[in-house]
This record gives sequence, C-alpha cells and structure tokens, in this order.
Amino acid sequence: MTLPRGRLRGRGAEVFADINDALAAYMRAALLACLLVGVLCTVGFVLIGVPYALLFGVVAGLLEFIPLVGPLAVALGATLVASFHSINQALWVAAFLGVLRLAKDYVVFPRLVRRGIHMHPLGVILAILSGAELAGMAGIFLAIPAVAVLSVMHRHLLEYRGSGGLVSELLTPTQSAPDAARRTPDHASTPTTCPATDAPALEPRRTAVTS
Repeated sequence: MTLPRGRLRGRGAEVFADINDALAAYMRAALLACLLVGVLCTVGFVLIGVPYALLFGVVAGLLEFIPLVGPLAVALGATLVASFHSINQALWVAAFLGVLRLAKDYVVFPRLVRRGIHMHPLGVILAILSGAELAGMAGIFLAIPAVAVLSVMHRHLLEYRGSGGLVSELLTPTQSAPDAARRTPDHASTPTTCPATDAPALEPRRTAVTS
C-alpha cells in the first residue's frame, strides 16, 4: 500500500518509524527483564540452597518471556525439588519467588517499559490486567505492544488535528518545484537604490567653516 505524495507520505513514514521504535523498546525491556529474573533467581536459589540452582535460574530466565505459564512452572518445579530436602526450604523458595514476582510485575517491568514507550507504570499494569481479562494469556502477552501502537497513532492523530487535519492535507495539492521557485520572490535580483546626497546644500556649511 502506497501513500499519496506530499505531507501525508512523510507523516505515514514517521508513524511506522515510531511504531517500530516502540515495539523494539518493548522487546528490549522484555529481554532485559528475562535476564534480570534469571540472575536474581540463580542468586536466590544458591543462597537458599536449592539443588540445581543454576539450572533453575537459567530456566526461569528463559520461561519469563511466557506470561503466567513460565513463572508458574518455575515456581512449582523449584518448590517441589526443595520440598524433597526440607519443608522450610520449600517455603523459603515460595516466599522468594512470590516477592520477586510482585517486584518484577509491579515495579521493575513497568519502569523498564516506560523508558521506551513513555507510559506511566500504572498504565502498564492496567494494560496487562485489561489484556488478561479480555484475551487471557494471549492478552497479557499482546497488551503492551497493542497499547504502544495505539499511543503512537493517537499522538500522530493529535498532531494532524493541530496542523489542520488529515482531510485538509489530502485535499491540499502538492506544490511542484518550478511553481515554488516562481512564487518565491527573488530578493537578490532586486536592485537597491541609495538616496542621493544633497551636495549643494552642504557647500554653504563648508564655506562658513573655512572663513
């Protein structure tokens, strides 16, 4: 699909570029959150004394990209393995993962997304909760990208309205280069005239000074 020539084509290119930047920022935030969760889970499991702590940490970082199912699978697996050694160790694992989940979902991840998409952390949380209510796990996964695309389109729509509107830009004909050159005044070719000095009027003053 090609856009008409003129300002609309440039605006369309800006919209697609901003959408691309917003989605790329979301992917960077998601990957950074996965890395952070993997490192924190590895350190936490080592401190608690969970067997195969490194393996569980790597799996936690990889499955963090899958909403709900990934963290739940890691929590069940780590708690089950820890319960074979000690019930207290299993409780510590469950408490650690619960605190980590709350901190990541409501503090860390909204702030990471905010840097690239320029959304308030509360807006990120509300978008995720709304996506969960509307489409379940798929809604959780697609909520932030959808909100990012809608926010970019809304911002450009407001800019369109401020510049006269989309319809006015479609109806305004594009100005060709020869027409624009003919309409621009040529200031360089206009001769500038300097006022002539009144030489005879200055002669009486000069004679008065010499006398």
